[in-house]
Amino acid sequence: MLALDNITKTNLTIYPNPVQDNIKINFTKTDNYEINIFNSAGQKLIHKTVTSDFATIDLTTLNDGIYFITIDSRTERWTSKLLKKHWL
Repeated sequence: MLALDNITKTNLTIYPNPVQDNIKINFTKTDNYEINIFNSAGQKLIHKTVTSDFATIDLTTLNDGIYFITIDSRTERWTSKLLKKHWL
């Protein structure tokens, strides 16, 4: 069984994880962020630019599975796994 929890890293929190429909991202400061979601083959499926301290990403079009999220600011990069499940 794969266990994933909400993701808390320096300067941001990503929740819920596992996710059913939408993920939410809270940043500790307002900045320009580039958010990308990739499948396990490395294909970029979703891209969003955010210029605030909060983002919601709609994942309803994605199939169940493991995905990778990367978030880039002007000075940092964060990468984490997301588990998408419809049965939550």
